[in-house]
Amino acid sequence: MIAQFKASPGDLWRWIWPSHGDDRNPRQSGAQAPAEMHREFQFGQSGVSYDNLFGPYLVGACRITIRDPFIQEYYQARNMMELLETIVRGRTTTGEIAVHLVTRESPPEFVGKQAHYLGRVEKAAQSQDIRFTWEFDPLFHDRSIETDHGWMIILGRGLDIFQKYELNDGFDFQNRLQICRAVKEFSITVICSTRRTTRDEREA
Repeated sequence: MIAQFKASPGDLWRWIWPSHGDDRNPRQSGAQAPAEMHREFQFGQSGVSYDNLFGPYLVGACRITIRDPFIQEYYQARNMMELLETIVRGRTTTGEIAVHLVTRESPPEFVGKQAHYLGRVEKAAQSQDIRFTWEFDPLFHDRSIETDHGWMIILGRGLDIFQKYELNDGFDFQNRLQICRAVKEFSITVICSTRRTTRDEREA
């Protein structure tokens, strides 16, 4: 039997906060409380990751909803998996976290592969007390991440912010470190949509 590692609350990367300087060195920029913001990124820029973009706004959330119409292909499902990794690294509480994806269904000839990829994400998430679910909505087009403690992250490109890199090369830093990847041109806007509540209040 192979033992599975489960991150303890708050053990990993508690220093991750948005910085207005070099995203490669968040420790040096000093911790900042998350705040509403708008940021734009240029084509080819590096030093960007889900951790320093989204991480601070996901800490403490019990329920997270991702709306991205294009979680269909392998690399898109991997983006979803990497967002879950950000949630695991930043979690500071015990208890299950519910993550729900709203996306579009693949064309009929690729539906089986899409279901397989999402099923793999669901199975992996269970090992870290994350309940991953999804639904298909053929009409929506807006891209966002919304938490139950008041943050709304509006995504210009959804999770697909990185330029193409070699997924199968285990000796390429871009494969393992998002900050080493070049990004596409995109923007994000973060707003506080409701009064922020504690976990106990949300579970009451």
